[in-house]
Amino acid sequence: MIRIALTGLRGHRTRLALSALAVVLGVAFLSGIQLLGNTLTETATGLISSTLEGTDAVVRSTSVQTSAFAEVRQTVPADLVDDVDDVDGVAGVAGVVQGFGRVIGPGGEPIDSGLVPTLVTNWIADPQLAQGALVVGRPPKKPTEIVLDPRTAADEHIRVGDTMSLQGAVGLRSYQVVGIGGLGPTGEDNIGARVVFLSSEQAMEFTGADGQFAFVTLRAAPGVGQQGLADRVNDSLPPGYEAVTGERYVADTQKQAGGALGLLTQLVSVFGYVGLFVGGIIIANTFSILITQRTRELALMRACGASRAQVLGSIMIEATLVGVLGSIVGLGIGVVGVIGLLQLVGNLITLPTTVPTLTPLVVFGSLIVGVATTVAASMVPGWRATRISPVAALGEVAEDRGRGSATRRLLGMVMALGGLAAGSLALFAIDANARLTLVAGDPAAGTAATAVNLRTVVFSVSAAITLLSFLVVGPVVVGPVGRIIGWPLRLGGGPVGHIAGENARRNPSRTTATAAALTIGVAIATTLAVFVASLVGSVKAGFSDQLRGQIVVSSGLGGATSGGLPEGVMGDVAATSGVDTLARVRFIPATVTGVDGNPTGGGSVSGVDPKPFFSLVKVPLIGGTAASLTPGTVAVDADTARANAWAVGDSISVFYPQVGAVEYPISLLFEGPIGTASFLMPMENLDDVTAVAFRQDALYYISVTPGSDPTVVADRIDGELRRVAPAAKAQLVPQWLDDTVATFNLALNLVYVMLGFTVLLSLFGIVNTLYLSIYERTRELGLLRSVGATRVQVRRLVLAESVIMASIGTSVGITLGVWFGAGLFTVLSGNIAAATIHVPWVQLVVLGLGGAIAGMAAGWWPAGRAARRPILSAIGYE
Repeated sequence: MIRIALTGLRGHRTRLALSALAVVLGVAFLSGIQLLGNTLTETATGLISSTLEGTDAVVRSTSVQTSAFAEVRQTVPADLVDDVDDVDGVAGVAGVVQGFGRVIGPGGEPIDSGLVPTLVTNWIADPQLAQGALVVGRPPKKPTEIVLDPRTAADEHIRVGDTMSLQGAVGLRSYQVVGIGGLGPTGEDNIGARVVFLSSEQAMEFTGADGQFAFVTLRAAPGVGQQGLADRVNDSLPPGYEAVTGERYVADTQKQAGGALGLLTQLVSVFGYVGLFVGGIIIANTFSILITQRTRELALMRACGASRAQVLGSIMIEATLVGVLGSIVGLGIGVVGVIGLLQLVGNLITLPTTVPTLTPLVVFGSLIVGVATTVAASMVPGWRATRISPVAALGEVAEDRGRGSATRRLLGMVMALGGLAAGSLALFAIDANARLTLVAGDPAAGTAATAVNLRTVVFSVSAAITLLSFLVVGPVVVGPVGRIIGWPLRLGGGPVGHIAGENARRNPSRTTATAAALTIGVAIATTLAVFVASLVGSVKAGFSDQLRGQIVVSSGLGGATSGGLPEGVMGDVAATSGVDTLARVRFIPATVTGVDGNPTGGGSVSGVDPKPFFSLVKVPLIGGTAASLTPGTVAVDADTARANAWAVGDSISVFYPQVGAVEYPISLLFEGPIGTASFLMPMENLDDVTAVAFRQDALYYISVTPGSDPTVVADRIDGELRRVAPAAKAQLVPQWLDDTVATFNLALNLVYVMLGFTVLLSLFGIVNTLYLSIYERTRELGLLRSVGATRVQVRRLVLAESVIMASIGTSVGITLGVWFGAGLFTVLSGNIAAATIHVPWVQLVVLGLGGAIAGMAAGWWPAGRAARRPILSAIGYE
């Protein structure tokens, strides 16, 4: 049977190669993503290790707020450095300042996009504790001196002795460049962000962290180990601070960096698994067609004594070899692709010049995934092959025109109706605040519960069932849908269009399997398009309805993550001619615990000045007025309050990294939320409880005086900002909203690129199906030529079939995607004001036309082969 399987592979090598291509592309994508993620993680962890190589212990705060990507810790007082330095066994100590800013170019504009802010830190003189090195020049000693990283210096043609500007928490500062240097032992390592070094005192002042370090590094005296040093220092520390070994701190930092990169890798890998699933559909369809075409061959095997198990075994051997070869080739392409990608990324960050390391996990994982996908996809066709009777050897080459068994049709209808019913239940029957607790929380131990929104879970499962139901019930749907889609071809294409329409519908099972591969990719793309369009439209509509002001000033520093508007800017802006009312907004990282012990309402609270804020933000207030929001209290979004059974007068617990948990009474509820904010506090609540890095305002909402032109006032404000904070900008509300939602559209475009891989696979599926069907219909095509059909007409016939199959997949995918996208947005939009479904009709029309054009491109090669087949050999083909 092994020899028979190998002979079968050689006999159908072109057809099976097209199937293997699905495995090749899927494995190449997955292995490439894993290798790229591993390389980036190794680079980041290696840089962390080399930067902290001489650190034997670290003193840090024990108060920390964690998230999936980062952690926020309370700072360490600079006074603690002297106390630690007196501990026996400490040979050296240095505090580390960390903050953010933006480099301002000679033209007065930021030199970067602001997506990755510039890291601002202090130069450490101790060689063993230093986190960077000089390439040229000397360290900064005066408050007006700076060391700039090599990348920025090269990009902006800055040399030692030049003057440059930097904007941060305290506004705009001018510095003289006295050195070029960066992180790592050589000073030339690049982490993707720009890095500048200031003196310790200037770094504290610039980042708004006067008298505070992010953490303190220690060097041990000879004969003192890291753990011994940490133990001695811990004995002298006040409550709220800890000393950990250098190895522990490096490991924690590497874990945090690796976790963020790992999560990103996993998210991108999802598209690879979707692609492999699509590839599995293509492989199953290919084997199904091949087995139908080999009916006489397999029947002869049965007639010669082969058992059902042997027939199945021969097919499984073919599938395994296809999977192995496809996985090996895919792994090689993945490695080559990553090497090329690293060359591009290497222009932005420092990466190793060697070939990415092929770990056993990547190699065996790629082989296992590729082979398992191929074997699993061929099981059903293989099982069908075992049911071929020996008497079938007397018949002609078979052509499967089945619509699926009655059981299959019934199961598909149940899946489709059940999926739609479950989705409707999630949208219209399940309470928006219902949660499914997976792991109970322990409030006494400070452990949060692990819970998910029940509506989201139910709708997601219903969407998956509905999408998969098309694979099962598709043969019933393909006929009517194909008739509708083929109508223009029948109307305008003459006999060729009529035959093409009938050909696409005469084998519903095969057409379903071919179209389903495209349906999956298009459905996901449409889902995301509808979701993002609804998100963007709702955010813009919500702010437009709520804001009475005409101008918004944004910091250009990333708000809560990278700093904000300097304190002195507000007075300058408020004094600008034409400004009537100014309401500032501040975003603070904080965790609010709900009644179930799980964080609720997002990971931040918003600081406001109640009177001007509510005069410019129009929302219904419940249980009081703007004056009710007094210092020491909090206002809560009414939906969040209802979800947690809170009312005015109840107290909630808010955790800040700086001071821990703080209790606030609820003094006011508002119908919103306001943008995405669920908790509002007076500014007086925040200065003493938040870390210094987050004590700047992120936004100013501004209304102009009656009769003033908002555009003119915005230009005046920009003039003031260029003088004190060039990264900040004043915009009319519509312009600011467009910039705010631009990130969503950027993310959507990146997802489209990822989904393009899945769509490409599905187009190969169309190529494969048409290529195989030409063999099956060789005599039919020869007869068409013999009765007068030209080569051009045969080519048009096959192209028309390809367009119909692609259009079926595209139309079904768009229909399902609109439902999925609208439903997903509905269940996830509880924290968005004015949530409304928006369907991007232009994008969907382009997607539909693109599907038809792609179908034509996919059918070009098979159509050419069909048209070139000689008439006599085609008529005599068996």
